[in-house]
Amino acid sequence: DLLQNGKVVDTKEVTAATEWKYTFEKLQAYDANGAAYKYEVKEQAVPGYESKVSGTDITNTKVGKTKVEGTKTWNDGNATDRPTMIKVDLL
Repeated sequence: DLLQNGKVVDTKEVTAATEWKYTFEKLQAYDANGAAYKYEVKEQAVPGYESKVSGTDITNTKVGKTKVEGTKTWNDGNATDRPTMIKVDLL
């Protein structure tokens, strides 16, 4: 989306066929009072990706979920004073 002073004024479909490039042309530079418009871009949400805008460049990073599992092994000769519970931190 192209935003003019924070309001969406145009949208482009960007695809591999366009080499993931886009251009917005013939944009008015000033309003009726002579004040310069501020233009920005933002991307509509893409499922499974996080979007970051830097100027007019947009970078998408794939986000997903994973699983971490393990087993606690005691090497204490089956001691009777072993704790009944431990806590494991995910770092």
